[in-house]
Amino acid sequence: MPDVTVINIILLALTAVIGVIVGWVVRGRRSSQEKAAINAGWQEQIEAQSNKARA
Repeated sequence: MPDVTVINIILLALTAVIGVIVGWVVRGRRSSQEKAAINAGWQEQIEAQSNKARA
């Protein structure tokens, strides 16, 4: 079994931190896109209802 060195621990910690940061950024982008899609859907429903009320 290979010895666990300080360098190995530092590299593992560094990759974990990078993974967390990348995951956070990807999640933020996805949630922004989902929020925009939901808002667009609501806007379409509001416009459809206001067009019905005018007719």
